[in-house]
Amino acid sequence: MNVSATTSATEATVAETEEAEQAEREAKGHQLDELARKFELDMKTMAREDLAMRKSCLSDDMRKVVEQLEDYWHDTIKESTDKDYLDNIRATLMTEAALDLIRGQEEVLIQETHEKRLGEFDSSLVTDEFFGKTARSVTKIDGERRDNVGQPYPFLISRPSVQDITALGLHSGEDYEFLVQYLLEAIVLADVRKKFNAVFKLPLLEGALDTFSGSYAELGGSMKCSMATVFMAELAIRIRAKDTKNFLKYFLPLAVRAQKDESQFVSWQDNGIQFSDDIIDYNRGVRAYIINRPSS
Repeated sequence: MNVSATTSATEATVAETEEAEQAEREAKGHQLDELARKFELDMKTMAREDLAMRKSCLSDDMRKVVEQLEDYWHDTIKESTDKDYLDNIRATLMTEAALDLIRGQEEVLIQETHEKRLGEFDSSLVTDEFFGKTARSVTKIDGERRDNVGQPYPFLISRPSVQDITALGLHSGEDYEFLVQYLLEAIVLADVRKKFNAVFKLPLLEGALDTFSGSYAELGGSMKCSMATVFMAELAIRIRAKDTKNFLKYFLPLAVRAQKDESQFVSWQDNGIQFSDDIIDYNRGVRAYIINRPSS
């Protein structure tokens, strides 16, 4: 009997068995890896679907809030004796509270998207049935504003043609121009407050810019075109003052007061009373803002 041959055959059989077992272990390992990857993909898909559903719910809540706030702001132009009259201060407070809640909810969605490593949160509402036209308009304005960052006021933003309005699904010329004009006003007012309030700490400039306008002024700069931005733009279009009566009631007294202050200031200078250049520049800025600020 050939002992060496028998031993070699046995060793070969053992080696083949070990290789087969190793291959089986590797196959099972690959299967587990595939299952793990599939599970991870399924979890991410579920997470994306959950976030998409919550985004849809948030946009629906935004629609309801816009419609409710629109009613509130229409109540502000009623006579003070009317039972449904609402003063501007309360309407502003409710508007800013709503904006704060919406921004907070959007921030939660952004944070969860980051934590679950799902990429960047999609805040676009360009396909939304209610907000779509405003979202597309604001997105276009945002892009042109970013091209003009650092440019002196007023920077140029193109007026869309009739063909663009139809093809891109934008707002009409009047509403589109309002969104641009509102952005210009908000930006220049924010610049005025930063420039003068840092030195003089005067209450007029401290309270001159509401949170709503201050946030909208960041469009195209530090702030991306978010869901909250679209909410602000949609509401602004709906609540902007179109009645001469309300304009005269609230704006004209400010203009008259500013013109009286202007006359008094000039009379002081005519009488030889001298002011520092800083104070002269400051007063010119405030007077120009009160008298000449475009009213939408």
